[in-house]
Amino acid sequence: MNRDLQKHKQSDCIKWIAVFLAVILLATGVAAALTQGFKDANPYCWFGHDYDESGKCVRCGKEKPIDEQSIGDVSAHGENLVFASVENHGINVVAEPVNDVAPIAAAANSQTLTATVSPAEASNKTVDWSIAWKNASSSWATGKTVTDYVTVTPTSDGALTATVQCLQAFAEQVVVKVTLRADTSISATCNVDYRKKLESVSYTLTDKTSSHGDPSTYGLKLSTTMGRLQTVSWNWYPLANSGSIDNDWSNFGGSFSASYSIGTIDDPVTSYKIIVELSSDLKTKLDAYASQYHTGYYKGTSETYDSSNILSQGNLFKTGMFSVYTSASGAHYSMNATMWNRLREAMISCSTDFKIQLSGTTQSGTIVSQVIYINISDTSLQVAATSVSLSGDVVF
Repeated sequence: MNRDLQKHKQSDCIKWIAVFLAVILLATGVAAALTQGFKDANPYCWFGHDYDESGKCVRCGKEKPIDEQSIGDVSAHGENLVFASVENHGINVVAEPVNDVAPIAAAANSQTLTATVSPAEASNKTVDWSIAWKNASSSWATGKTVTDYVTVTPTSDGALTATVQCLQAFAEQVVVKVTLRADTSISATCNVDYRKKLESVSYTLTDKTSSHGDPSTYGLKLSTTMGRLQTVSWNWYPLANSGSIDNDWSNFGGSFSASYSIGTIDDPVTSYKIIVELSSDLKTKLDAYASQYHTGYYKGTSETYDSSNILSQGNLFKTGMFSVYTSASGAHYSMNATMWNRLREAMISCSTDFKIQLSGTTQSGTIVSQVIYINISDTSLQVAATSVSLSGDVVF
């Protein structure tokens, strides 16, 4: 009996030792699984890592594995191509001008996109690039092929760099996508916009006095689309009967306008400017009069006008370059009739009277400018009366 009891106790002890060893082995296996073969022994990360933007765990410093990588930022500006990031999941993409040309100087031709896979130690960094309309069914994009307007070409198969080239202006956003070849769920996209290109600037001067008939009779139209050496004729409003100019000379409205190419984002004109200069021929003749008659005919050889100080006949004389008129009370400006007649003679003898530079500058710094010559219509230059005399006394 005692021998059987002793054997039973020994058997129970062996069983308990076996159970204890099994529990230890099970615990070791669980710990190994949680720590990835004891490679990650930090207990704070057994149930997951907290990766920062660089791809490292903030608790244990472990790098993010390849199957958790992603693709990130895109940001750069060309002259007309504009890149903007849409998704950011970990591959950092940077746009650069081709051939190291400054972005503003690199006409809307091409930009290089560079993708950086994170973490840096990732063994497979092969990516694929694609391009598409953001909204292929929009009224403008319908029926159009995106690659007729913008293309994306990797520098080699699977390369992290690709060239985005603009072939022509477009009016629907384009989306460039880069995808990790090993896992197509990992990707990044960016929008490609076309900044509307300033094509021309115009200036229109209109007579606002209804009693003068057609408002364009004494108006003026200028545009940068005019030829560089083109001469525009300008009819000046007649002299007042009193031998002076009155408010009719200033009763004009001047306005600027601009025209643009198609595009997806605006680039508004922030500054218009007109620089008026005496033509070299007219300046030479007025200088000769000044030397001969010991009086100046102009205050300066150039004047600048803009949206707040419009170019008009009245402004050229009242506050501008000529010295023919002097300020007087009320609406009238007195005139030196003799000087006016000499100015008139000089203008009639010149084929061009003014050289004008019309320009507009956009928000992005684009400038459109043109030089235009103006000739004041000879028939609109009236002779001013300088004196009145009688033939003699009257005797009855």
